Amino acid sequence: MIVAVSLNPALDVTYRLDSPLEIGGTNRVSNVANRPGGKALNVARVLRHLRCTVRVVAPLGGPTGDVVRNGATGHGIDGDWVEVASETRRTVVSWEAGSGVATTLSEPGSLLTTSEWYEISAAVQRLLPADLLVISGSVAPGLPDDAIAQLVGFGRSSGTRVVVDTSSPTLATVIEAGATIVKPNRGELVALLGRAVGGTSNDLVIAAEELRAGRGVAVVVSDGPTA
Repeated sequence: MIVAVSLNPALDVTYRLDSPLEIGGTNRVSNVANRPGGKALNVARVLRHLRCTVRVVAPLGGPTGDVVRNGATGHGIDGDWVEVASETRRTVVSWEAGSGVATTLSEPGSLLTTSEWYEISAAVQRLLPADLLVISGSVAPGLPDDAIAQLVGFGRSSGTRVVVDTSSPTLATVIEAGATIVKPNRGELVALLGRAVGGTSNDLVIAAEELRAGRGVAVVVSDGPTA
């Protein structure tokens, strides 16, 4: 089984526009699509398509949290959903059908409490050991600065390989905690190394090898546009 952890889930709301977005004007939406969001839930959706057994751990709160939970169930995604007091956030994307241009508005994450963090971490520990622990996405406000590093430690202590996809500077702490694989983008790799990285694919390979050397971590670097 693969355990996928989301510490800042969202409801992704996509508005389809048949004409370009007009800032300051009225925009007619031709279609609205909702789906469970946050990187870990996206990972779980893909794993389900690949017929892998996956279970999500995520904090959910309020009516929006209910929509995320029901949407995940509709996609065949099982979860250990931790009920929290704060309303789950939304991300709203306006997609211009003609040009393909997308504009994203991302709400701040739900503020979580110390006791809610304890419930989240306990839920993860109950599912370990697993074939793989995937921790993907941002960290909600209120959680410890080393929240992901703590989860990495739980995984490694149980003999579980751990894959982490999150932003810097958190990546530096999860590498120290013993993550098996990390996935920085170009900007995050630059921040981790503290130096510029050239524009070619070979430059990225050299930089990834520099990050990997002596740390025992595999590095997968993405070089596309960030959302």
